[in-house]
Amino acid sequence: MPSLTRYEGPPCARECFKPCPLEPDASRTKMKSTENQKLPKGTLELLILRGVGRGPQHGYALARWIEERSEGVLLIEEGSLYPAVHRLERAGFLSGEWGLAESGRRAKVYSLTSKGRKELKARTARWQELSGAISLVLRSNQAAEFA
Repeated sequence: MPSLTRYEGPPCARECFKPCPLEPDASRTKMKSTENQKLPKGTLELLILRGVGRGPQHGYALARWIEERSEGVLLIEEGSLYPAVHRLERAGFLSGEWGLAESGRRAKVYSLTSKGRKELKARTARWQELSGAISLVLRSNQAAEFA
């Protein structure tokens, strides 16, 4: 089972003087192979939309699913996951309601809204177009260059 670290950043801007999981910290979304590598902007949101698109999920299950599907390469920590989920919820792409996790603990479970389904489709198409174009550039004349 993947382990997620608890947010240990600066005190919350809401002046409660406690570490706050709602404060964004992009450094907490890592790629296993290189400690300093970060996901391109918007990628985490796309992965969250895709995960919730499979059916209602709570945050920990989303992070676990992303890690499993990426074969352990993408490690999503709470300090990145929850701010991204809350941004998607505020934008109307996700709806959340309190329920029970598999462990029996109370957890907020997120579902994709109809607006979220459209956004997932649009972001997926953009990602496929962009990643396909990058692959074309990387493959161009590859045989001649590396021979």
